[in-house]
Amino acid sequence: MTRDERLRILREWEQHIMGLDAHYDAIYEVLALPPDSPFIDAVFRQSDLLTEVVALAVGLPHDDLSYYRLECEMGARPLTAGILMQSDGLEVKVVARNIEDLADLAERYESGEL
Repeated sequence: MTRDERLRILREWEQHIMGLDAHYDAIYEVLALPPDSPFIDAVFRQSDLLTEVVALAVGLPHDDLSYYRLECEMGARPLTAGILMQSDGLEVKVVARNIEDLADLAERYESGEL
C-alpha cells in the first residue's frame, strides 16, 4: 500500500470518527444517557470496530490506532504511541501527532523497522 493510499484511508477514518464524536456529544447532552446505556455502548462498539478495520487496512496494530484516538484525543494530546521497543540497547519511542505520523508508523511496520 502506498503512503497516499494510507493517508486517504486514515483521513476518511479521522473525519468519520470526529463526526461520530460530535453527534455523540450532541445526543448525550439532549438525552443525558448514562455511559453504560445500550445506545452509548453501541456507538462505542461501532467506532471501535471501524478503528480495528482501518488499522488492519493500513498496517497498524489496532492498539496503536485506538490509543491515538482515545488517549491522544486524535492528536490533540500527542503522547508516545504504541511503540516501546528495545533493539540493540536503544529504546524506540514514536509520537503520533497527526495522521501523517500514523502513516509513517505504518510504513515503519511494513518495512520491518518496528
